[in-house]
Amino acid sequence: MDLASPADDGGGGNLKEVDVRGLQCTQAVMAMMRALMPLPAGEELQVCWEAEDSKRDILTVIRRRNYTLISDSEEDGRKLLVVSK
Repeated sequence: MDLASPADDGGGGNLKEVDVRGLQCTQAVMAMMRALMPLPAGEELQVCWEAEDSKRDILTVIRRRNYTLISDSEEDGRKLLVVSK
C-alpha cells in the first residue's frame, strides 16, 4: 500500500503527503522515511498523524537526521507535520 500521495500545498504545487494515522510508532516512522527518502533536498513532506507516540518518534528521527520541521499544526481536525530534508 502506497501511503504517500500529492497534497495541495495552497501554492499551486504538489506537496507530498504520507498518512500515518492508525500505524504503530515504528510503522509510522518507517512510512515517513519511505516517503521522505526519495525526495530531493529542500522538498517538503506533509505527515498526517494521530498518536502522540508516533509524533514523538517522528520528531526524534527528524532531529537525529538533521531534517527540518517546517510546521506542526492542526487543520480541520487533522494533525499535520511538514518536514524537509
